[in-house]
Amino acid sequence: KSYPSTTCNAANEQQTFKIVHQFHPSYGREYEVLAHKQNWGEDRVSYVDEAGKYHCIPANWTNIDLPNPFERYDNNKVYFRIFDLIELKNIISK
Repeated sequence: KSYPSTTCNAANEQQTFKIVHQFHPSYGREYEVLAHKQNWGEDRVSYVDEAGKYHCIPANWTNIDLPNPFERYDNNKVYFRIFDLIELKNIISK
């Protein structure tokens, strides 16, 4: 799987992602994508944090390009998307 070195979408806007790995220190934060490509032998996302530090993390620690379970398994059986359920859990547990 190959990714372009730029991450702008068709509308020429910057793409964003959210870190979804629960044990990552920036869990839940959203960042702009600098690059999304194969790097260090795996699919990785590069970004700059609030302090201006550059980071490159595995893409599977983010919500970028995750398959949407609703679209994959819909078939009139799925009533909620997984991200909506996670958000609901987070709201309820506060």
